[in-house]
Amino acid sequence: MNEGVIATCRAFLDTLPPKEKNALLNFLSKDALDDLQRAPLMSRDLTKGIPSKEEELSNIHATWIAPLMRTLPKGEIGLFLSALSQESVKELQSLLLFTNHIPSPSALGRVFLRKTLMEMVSKEERCPPDCLPAHPLNQLLSLSMKDVLSFIDLLSMHDLAVEVRTIIGAAKLKAIYEVLTKPQYTLLQTITHAKEPVVFRHPLLKNWSGDPTILQVQLRERGLNRLAKALVDLHPDLLWHLAHHLDVQHGEKLISFCTPLDTPRISELLIKQATSLLASMQGAQL
Repeated sequence: MNEGVIATCRAFLDTLPPKEKNALLNFLSKDALDDLQRAPLMSRDLTKGIPSKEEELSNIHATWIAPLMRTLPKGEIGLFLSALSQESVKELQSLLLFTNHIPSPSALGRVFLRKTLMEMVSKEERCPPDCLPAHPLNQLLSLSMKDVLSFIDLLSMHDLAVEVRTIIGAAKLKAIYEVLTKPQYTLLQTITHAKEPVVFRHPLLKNWSGDPTILQVQLRERGLNRLAKALVDLHPDLLWHLAHHLDVQHGEKLISFCTPLDTPRISELLIKQATSLLASMQGAQL
């Protein structure tokens, strides 16, 4: 059984009285029982259903889908667009410069088209977001891409704080602060004098020319790296869904940065750091 099926089975079995649950479990093979016992708690009540393929596809950024559609004849592009949400259709029409007619297939046809498109986006079967093991960082999937990128930019302040402490020149500090958003500056002031539990080797400001755009790009990459390292030991499909929720440029970087760590303790510290920041962000403290 795949993870989604296992998670759904467990969700329904757990709603039954012990006697009825045990009676049903007797019909399962030993391997299936082992799978159910190992299944972690899910992030939501699956007895209320899981999102449709249309909803799942709407959470995948158009920049991941557009290159796949460019390889298709225009008639097929129109068919696949007909199976997507209106918002996704508008984004893809813009990226593909597609102005042709979009047909109206049957409900069954739309289901088939969505399933086919998901298989094109991911060659491997993925655990649906709502079937992922419960974890605070799953909440990132419910944010807009803009908010996820804001979270990543805030996370990068932990890298900047380490170096800001060593800067003496007021002019350089002023130039750095002018690059930051108000939430970034607020967080930086909060953590600058706190001990940073995880410090990455490569200096951020050593060769900075003073170009604001370059610093913004470097900070974004530091935030992506810090988040990726926090995701290392979590369910691999959380990384996949989060990367595909971002545009392909940022998503590919997030995946590339998610490499094994020499010390598992580092991942634990980064998870704690990211979880704390997310809670603060959602509580509108930043």
